[in-house]
Amino acid sequence: MVVEEKIRSVYKLGDSTLVMSLPKTWTKSIQLKKGDKLSVYMEKDGTLSLSPRNLVGGSLSEVEISIDISNVDDLERKIIAQYIGGYSHIKLKATNGLFTSYHHNIIRGSIEKLIGLNIMELTAEEVFIQSLLDPSELPIRKGLERTHALAFSMFNSALKALMTSDDKMAKNILKMRIDLTRFYYLILRQLRSSLLRSDVLRRLNMEPIDCLDALSASQIIIRVAKNVERILKNIIALRNYPIPSEIALLIKVFGEKALDIYDKSANAFLNNISLNFSVNVVQSEFNAESLKLTTKLAEARKEGVPCETMCLIIQIVDRIGRIGDYGIELAETIIYSSIQ
Repeated sequence: MVVEEKIRSVYKLGDSTLVMSLPKTWTKSIQLKKGDKLSVYMEKDGTLSLSPRNLVGGSLSEVEISIDISNVDDLERKIIAQYIGGYSHIKLKATNGLFTSYHHNIIRGSIEKLIGLNIMELTAEEVFIQSLLDPSELPIRKGLERTHALAFSMFNSALKALMTSDDKMAKNILKMRIDLTRFYYLILRQLRSSLLRSDVLRRLNMEPIDCLDALSASQIIIRVAKNVERILKNIIALRNYPIPSEIALLIKVFGEKALDIYDKSANAFLNNISLNFSVNVVQSEFNAESLKLTTKLAEARKEGVPCETMCLIIQIVDRIGRIGDYGIELAETIIYSSIQ
């Protein structure tokens, strides 16, 4: 949307009241009429924000999407995009034919990944989806806390599954990824709504710069979860290839170090407190653990550990290393955001 600057003259009414007219294009777009009330906010930068009272705290209205039933590859992405965009009513209209049970199942599957969406009407011609979520009533920090808790639990449990070679446990942990993704999409929806609506941002007691930090943190958390997912899949693949006990112990120590870095950084960010460790020192220690493990893996290959086992182990070690790096990246985000 192009923002057009409107210059207005200020007039004096009575002895002390200053007034100005409202832009006609704006009043027309929001259907403002005589007698309606506006919320007026004085921002920290000296600007004024005007919001119609009937829109304060609400979401964007309805959007209609035409769906070519012969090409449904992007159907799920389109639904997710409108959800993240903040729309409260999403109408899917079939073109070039009618929706079938196949299309309806894809739509239902998409809705299950999104918190707060409900199918209100389901026909062969169109599907009407509604969200009853009020973004101003859902603190972004709470969503981040829940997302971090899930990622932490997944990684911690994955290390236990690795040490016990428990592929069934790994499969159960993988199911947590769905809940984490749902919270991630919700956070993106809230962030976008907050940036589009100053009144939502105000009700959440946030500044625009806070949204940037929250987005960075959420992306780091979701990357951690994706790497844990890969670790779990490798654990499942390793069920027929036992890991030498000495290597397993080194991986456990390396994994616990990565988990500790990530957890401390995430908690510092979520609780808005200073880091209780030196990033440079932690990074140096983590790199030393990585080198020790890499050296041991090279020795194990020479000692005849099967190639299939080594490939899966190396991938796990690589993913753990990335998680540690993400923890350090989050710590750096805290340092940068503390600079006013």
